[in-house]
Amino acid sequence: MKRFLLLALTAGLFSTFPAQAFWGLRENEERQCRYEASKERNEFSARKTYEYCKKTIRKRLREADKSMKRRAREVENYTNYCKAEDKKLLERIERQISIDGALTEEMNQRFLFAKVANKFCWEALDDFNNGRINSLPNLGQYD
Repeated sequence: MKRFLLLALTAGLFSTFPAQAFWGLRENEERQCRYEASKERNEFSARKTYEYCKKTIRKRLREADKSMKRRAREVENYTNYCKAEDKKLLERIERQISIDGALTEEMNQRFLFAKVANKFCWEALDDFNNGRINSLPNLGQYD
């Protein structure tokens, strides 16, 4: 009898069934599934939607979490890029002033153009953070 109990316990621990089959959903997951099911027109469809939601909610939440982390990493990389471009521009201006003593009109126009380009970098980042655009420009296009 003890061997059978040990065998059943071992089989239960190594089974491929999802853990939620034993513990159920968390409160917020349950609430979200009920909300999704409430959008259906009839009880049958609502029940089917709820059951499907129960099976897939954790996977969807994991994917959303990965997406948010990827988005945060993209914002951080782009922010670092914009800061580096600003720093390069300032170094170029300082180097030109130290060589010539002052900026010529042509060099002044070039630096103004570079400042405008850097401004677009920060504006794109702002638009991305506010949700006005879905993706940031590829960093390779600026090199």
